[in-house]
Amino acid sequence: MKRITIYFLSLFLFLIFSCKKEETKTGKESLKRFTITTNISGLNDSISAVLTKLKLDETIPIDTIITNANSFKFSVISDTIPQKFEIRLKKYPSGKYINSFDVWAKDKDIKISGKYNGKFIQDLNIGGCDLNDIEKQYLDILLKYDRLSAKEFEAATTPEAKDAVFQKVIKLIYSDQIKFIYENPDNLVSLTYIFMHNHRISTDSLKLYYNKLDPILQNSAKGKALKEFAFTKKLKEGDHVQDFEAMDGNGNRVKLSDFKGKIILLDFWASWCAPCKEQNKNEFTLLNKKYKDQGLVIISYSLDKKSEKKAWLKESENNNWINITNLKGFNDPVANQYSIYSIPNSFLINREGVIVKSFKGYDKNSNKIENEIKKLLGQ
Repeated sequence: MKRITIYFLSLFLFLIFSCKKEETKTGKESLKRFTITTNISGLNDSISAVLTKLKLDETIPIDTIITNANSFKFSVISDTIPQKFEIRLKKYPSGKYINSFDVWAKDKDIKISGKYNGKFIQDLNIGGCDLNDIEKQYLDILLKYDRLSAKEFEAATTPEAKDAVFQKVIKLIYSDQIKFIYENPDNLVSLTYIFMHNHRISTDSLKLYYNKLDPILQNSAKGKALKEFAFTKKLKEGDHVQDFEAMDGNGNRVKLSDFKGKIILLDFWASWCAPCKEQNKNEFTLLNKKYKDQGLVIISYSLDKKSEKKAWLKESENNNWINITNLKGFNDPVANQYSIYSIPNSFLINREGVIVKSFKGYDKNSNKIENEIKKLLGQ
């Protein structure tokens, strides 16, 4: 049976960590700091506690503590606006995952308490920053529907019936989450989670939300990203493409206009996307081999983040066509322009620079992309 809580909490967790300590700024002998003190009862074994800062398009390792105690403390450099962190607990030295949770902090000491029952942390309480209370209210929407839908899932006797219940609950969760964001707009929690829903919200409503933010939030990294998303003209079939620039694996800048007069298949993908990699291997390799000499150019535009650069370089090694990225994830301005919220998503562009067709997902039994290419080649 599908579990709503597990499914949706996975959307909020990040999986890339390191043991590098945060560096102080050059020329600064001392910077203002705050502490994050954690007391989780039930952690009976040696553990490693990893603190990571969660930025818009990257994760930044801050510190790692190895301890035998239930209580441990991080010392963190203060920032001008609240920042989101993750604390990930693993057994030491095996590295086996125990649990993780997110923490908002700015410049005041944070105190965290909870109980580990051998499977997960219960009664988690985070004090010292009001944003943690707001985030808890947002995440509690998932728990509410998990409880309410349990009986419906049990009553559904077929996979189709279970999926119907699941889809119904998803829509209700999304609706309540968006309602919460608009009822509690002027804070970094709502500003962070609105990116999860931006493709479900009209452009006018996104502009309305942005205009409710105070100047500090509007000028934050997330505020600027939201403004760019909301106010950028979206491209669709029949539109002329606009030029953009990105980096190839050797660090060279590549422009879309470099391929003017060619038939272009522009594909958005990422190194962690299994269907994307399957499509690269099975479909695009064949298309490139068959039509490259007839004027087809395949451009794979990666939506990997900075922390995923090595994975992108490795996965693109076997792609014998153009591979580029700006390492900005789904917050990439080019992805925004093409309204990318799921991958793979490809666009076929004719020799005149007009978007002829958009293809979402990968269907190994379909030849629709090749058929459209043949039309443009007059075959």
